[in-house]
Amino acid sequence: MLTLCAMSCAIAVVQAEETRDSMLLAGIDFLHREKFEQAFQLFDSVILSYPENPVGYFFKAAAYANIASDYRNLAYTDSFFTYIEKAINVGKTVQESGNATSEDLLFYGGAVGYRGIYRSFLGDWFGAFKDGLRGKNILAQALDMDSTNYDVYYGLGEYDYWRSAKTRVLWWLPFISDKRNEGVEQIFLAIQKGKLVKSEAKYGLLKIYDNENEYRSILQLWNDYLIEINPDDPFSLYFVGRALAQTGRYQEAIDTFGRLHEIYVSSPYYDPASELDVDYNLGVFYYKWGRYDKAVEYLSLAKDLAESMSHREDVEEAVKKSGDYYKKALAALNDK
Repeated sequence: MLTLCAMSCAIAVVQAEETRDSMLLAGIDFLHREKFEQAFQLFDSVILSYPENPVGYFFKAAAYANIASDYRNLAYTDSFFTYIEKAINVGKTVQESGNATSEDLLFYGGAVGYRGIYRSFLGDWFGAFKDGLRGKNILAQALDMDSTNYDVYYGLGEYDYWRSAKTRVLWWLPFISDKRNEGVEQIFLAIQKGKLVKSEAKYGLLKIYDNENEYRSILQLWNDYLIEINPDDPFSLYFVGRALAQTGRYQEAIDTFGRLHEIYVSSPYYDPASELDVDYNLGVFYYKWGRYDKAVEYLSLAKDLAESMSHREDVEEAVKKSGDYYKKALAALNDK
């Protein structure tokens, strides 16, 4: 009788976890389809069912971070930190209880690392590196506890890649090496064998490929997989448009950013910083294409917007370079 009871309890636990994972995967899918309210509802349900587990709080914070990233909208920063701090505090409590599972540590470490990513988004690089190292150590503990928890490799891969990419000038030091390739390999392992991060890891590769100037890899990833999830995903379109321009397909790049502009201005999550980023990139595309009149038009708009956003680290490239590109485009137009 006791054996049957134990088996029944084990089955119930597995079924509950499967239900929870189904809700999380559905919520993640809603995120990538820009259906944030539906995603919030599912993540809130997970929080309600598992209030002493970091997972629901982690994904609720991730939803707010997605809005900030996709639309350059920092109005949700406080909401992000509210839920990510809750995930961290709950995760720490579970770890200190001695009853933490590998998955608990995955989302505890992931929350710390995610806080670091958001801090870098805001220009707080010291806080970002501090959180990154702490998060990596917790993720390593999760992997030691369960070597088949392949979702962990996404967090470890992101850490190894970006730590290396952001400390390039220090590679000559014996204790700082280039682990970018190792990081990407870990992300691919998460894509191949992970449970909850398969699609998210592919989106993570877009930014890595952009940083590595691997523009054809961006277009392949978009055409082979991401376009089917959401052809109007602003996060993807941003990197796809830049990749098209870098491969000489300027008209397609301009069309892509034109569509991106429509998505931004029609969204309830619109922020002027997104328009700055679009105007700046369109100006650069036209400049490199030799269409200096259009380049001046868009870079003039970007330059004016940039003057009011000098404090915005999340659009640093547009803020710092709009004025210089405007001057170059104007000079090239006058020389014609």
